[in-house]
Parts: sequence; C-alpha cells; structure tokens
Amino acid sequence: MYDTDPSTFPGQDSGPRSELRFHNDYTSGDAQFECDMKIGAGTHRMCVMQVFGGATSATAFMTLAMNTDSINYYDSTTQIYAPVYDKYIRLNVVHETGIGKIHIFVNRQYRTSFNDRGAATHYFKAGLYGRAGMSARSDNYLKNIHIYRK
Repeated sequence: MYDTDPSTFPGQDSGPRSELRFHNDYTSGDAQFECDMKIGAGTHRMCVMQVFGGATSATAFMTLAMNTDSINYYDSTTQIYAPVYDKYIRLNVVHETGIGKIHIFVNRQYRTSFNDRGAATHYFKAGLYGRAGMSARSDNYLKNIHIYRK
C-alpha cells in the first residue's frame, strides 16, 4: 500500500487501508487471533492488527509497525516485539473479556498484556490501516490465520 492511495472512507478515517475484518463478533468469553505475519522493511505507523471494540475507544487493542523494525502498542514507544521486518513472525493475540485483558505472544513466547478498554462487541482485523505520518510504501503479508473461541 502507498501513502498516496485514496482513503477508504474519505473524511471518516486516517487514510488508506487494506485489511481483513473477521466476522467473529463476541462480547464475552475468550477469543484468540493467530497468524504468521511478515512486515516489509520500512513500514512505519501502520496498524497491522487490532481488536476492535471498546467502551472508551473504538478499539480494544492495536499494534502498529514502526520504523524501529518493531511492532508497538498503538503508536506509542511501548514495543511489543523486534525485529519484525522481512521475516515471518507468529502473532497470537488472546482476549480474555472476563478480566478485561489482552495478552500478546510472538513466536509462541509471551510478550506482554494490556487492558482492553472496556466491554463492547469485539472482533479482529488485520492487514494494513494507514495512520498519519505513515511510510510512503507499506507491506504486510498474512498466512495461516486461525481464530479460536472459548
């Protein structure tokens, strides 16, 4: 995707996007997203995965590819994992709605947990979602996608 691509929803979002929206809507229980993901070198300020739905925000969780060769919590300096460029990583995102926590695993190793921003109808999205200041070109490849419920 290029930063010059047209906005998917002009005036209603932050720019171009090419993402998958999974129809796994849930309000309770546990849900898990798993995939092998490869982010192209130089991809910056691009959302690559999100848990949609929150009481205090539109999303419960987002991870952005940053020019530090990492994926971060939203666009903060809170790094989830590095390096990520040009190699597949196994990403698992586990949402426990009962305790309001989202747990992140990379390559089958626990990385960190975050609060989920409140009860809502949630679902998963992955791909590329442009943000202000995004790189001129961004690449994200997904395979072996699985969604689990408990």
